[in-house]
Amino acid sequence: MSGAVTAADRRRDRLALAIFAGGAFLYLLAYLGMHSLAYSPVVSDLAHPALRRFTWLWILSLAGLTLAGAGGVAMLLSFWRWHRRPKDVI
Repeated sequence: MSGAVTAADRRRDRLALAIFAGGAFLYLLAYLGMHSLAYSPVVSDLAHPALRRFTWLWILSLAGLTLAGAGGVAMLLSFWRWHRRPKDVI
């Protein structure tokens, strides 16, 4: 077993989880927005605003995936840092 979990480890884990959750939330917003665009009728006069909205939602989804990926990497680094700690001697 690796060393004990410190308060700094817990803060790092909470921060990583918050970053991941924020990215997942952004991605969910983009998904729901794209879903509503797909199921709403697009009139030819409104095609350009719909395309601009889709482009904005696409960028939002990429930002969400990037943020969630960064949170996932932060979680892995936190675990790796904890796992590499010297083992406690009983």
